[in-house]
Amino acid sequence: MKKGLEKKGIIYVLLVCLIYGLMPAITQLSFRAGLSVETMLAGRYALTLILTWSYIRVKGIDCRIRGRQLALLLSVGLVYFGVAVSINQSYLYLPGSIASVLVFLYVSMTLILTFLSRREPVSLVKILCVLMSLLGMFLIIR
Repeated sequence: MKKGLEKKGIIYVLLVCLIYGLMPAITQLSFRAGLSVETMLAGRYALTLILTWSYIRVKGIDCRIRGRQLALLLSVGLVYFGVAVSINQSYLYLPGSIASVLVFLYVSMTLILTFLSRREPVSLVKILCVLMSLLGMFLIIR
């Protein structure tokens, strides 16, 4: 991979980390202001829709949906709807930091499910990474 592209990718990941890290606090503020999970999500995604379509129009991106793409988009949308509602509901019952840390158990679950379902070999490095992340989550939650 070219150095410039790798650096750009790292910057985007760091930006996502910053934004994702702010979401629990912003969500908690929304709840304190009297918004429900549903109202907050509707407002967030309405704004996201407007910004995304504006970006697509300005860039002149062809975003026509062809064939089976519609079914795939609907499936992904339904799954993401479940994720968005669930994580935001969890912020009503848990501190945002704890809820967000617990969400990242999916990395460990993905590794385990991939091993069990596809019988893919798991390297020692992956096992150590999962164990260290689980230990870190335990220490934070405790």
